[in-house]
Order: sequence, then structure tokens, then C-alpha cells
Amino acid sequence: MTSKGYHHTKKARNKIRKAMMGNTHGVGYKATEKRKRQISKRMTGSKHPMWKGGKTILHGGYIGIKDRKNPMAGKHGYVREQRLVMAKKLGRLLKRGEEVHHINGNKLDNRIENLELLSTSEHSKRSYQNRKINNLGQLI
Repeated sequence: MTSKGYHHTKKARNKIRKAMMGNTHGVGYKATEKRKRQISKRMTGSKHPMWKGGKTILHGGYIGIKDRKNPMAGKHGYVREQRLVMAKKLGRLLKRGEEVHHINGNKLDNRIENLELLSTSEHSKRSYQNRKINNLGQLI
């Protein structure tokens, strides 16, 4: 039986401590700032064990692709996939004030035939009309 709420016996804890010696996460070890930067560099992006290919669902339900160097990326380094698809089709980066509209309303469907380029104001009008149609169930 263990005492003081420990899950391992004293003998087992000592064995674990010896095995952990020299590791950055060892018991009682405090990493220097230089060492923390080295670890951080080594464990980013595709090198991190939790890496999922750089794709995620962003706030609002859009697919985000990790690309820190892309000028269209947000502050966390993600670019909305529909913007990348449209930029590739046009052969240029999208300008500020250009929005990509999903024709069928499915934010995860980024096929080029489901996307159209609109101005911010036109996109707002279109989105508002679609909400009216959806909420009332009839065409206005």
C-alpha cells in the first residue's frame, strides 16, 4: 500500500528518478532559457508528436491551413482554405476587401465550383439574404 497519496512505492520513485536523470523533464530539473528554446524549436510543426498535417477547423467553422509565411495568414499563422483555393485559381493573392463566398453554404466544401469571389459589402448582403431565406423558409 502506498502512503501520502503517492501512486508508486519509494523504491519505484527512486528508480524513475534515476531513469529520468539528464532528461529535460526530470524531477527537480529546471531548464535554462537557452534549453527551452532548443526544445521548443525541436518540437514545432511536423516534428511535434501531436502534428495533424497543419489543417484545423477555425472559429466560425472554416478549414484553416497552417502557413505562417503566407501574407493572407491570420495572427496565429492559419489561412482559410477557401482563400488559398481562390488565390490559386486567380493566380494572385486576394486583396483586402475580397471575400470568398460558399455558394451552397457549406463552409467545409472548398471545391472551386462552390466558391465565388465577392466584395465585402456584396458578401454581407448575400449572407444576410441567405439567413432570411433559411430562417423564414421562403424566398424574399
